[in-house]
Amino acid sequence: MESDLINTTVDSIGMMQPYFFPYVGYYSIIDKVDVFVITDEVQYIRHGWMNRNRILNCNKEFTYINMAVKKAPQKTAIKDVRIDNDNPWKQKFRQGLKRYKNFGSYYNETMEVIEACLAYETDSLTHFHVNSIKQVMDYVGIKGRIEILSELNLQLPRIESPDEWGMYVTLALGGKTYYNPPGGMTFYDSKKYKEKGVDLLFLINKLTPYNQGRDYFIAGMSMIDLMMFLSPEEILHQVKNYEECKSTYLLS
Repeated sequence: MESDLINTTVDSIGMMQPYFFPYVGYYSIIDKVDVFVITDEVQYIRHGWMNRNRILNCNKEFTYINMAVKKAPQKTAIKDVRIDNDNPWKQKFRQGLKRYKNFGSYYNETMEVIEACLAYETDSLTHFHVNSIKQVMDYVGIKGRIEILSELNLQLPRIESPDEWGMYVTLALGGKTYYNPPGGMTFYDSKKYKEKGVDLLFLINKLTPYNQGRDYFIAGMSMIDLMMFLSPEEILHQVKNYEECKSTYLLS
């Protein structure tokens, strides 16, 4: 492993793919673990959270914000996906966020962060998202260490199933605990992790409804939505409002 992590005490690991301005639970895992690894060596999935997310719509419950990426073969790894900077997606993105201007208390502050993200010059989807995630972390005051899997040069065994990435990366970094979002409860094999000496835990973010300028609350929005309505201190409270559990906690 060619990384200064080799000289760092690491206990807990979290891993997720690079998402486009991800939801609050993404940041909760970053906040919880010693090292958060951006998983960019797996296959890129089109029409997922890597190039789109959800924000409020004035007429419907939500609409999508999108990033344009260049066409690539189906089995292209995330690390090789390139942003289509010839496409005017940034202008469309900015235009979509203007719906918050009249009712988002922190519209101007949020747009300053967004503009800093859009100004980052790269055609790498992975690096754009890592920079954007860090920009949001700095604004909110979230502490955490982020590493990119393809740049760690880890010597991993053959991955036989998707739930093994977290297990083997944790072991390679000398960790003992792996945290995953609750969606993994349906397919992560806790017995497999236990046999390898890794504690498998799931982090459940407990989002408290906030005022979105309407009579009802819509969950599952991009972090951008929280930034428009809440102060950094209030967002940080939302990020830290989570509980950890084993899969049997919710499935029993």
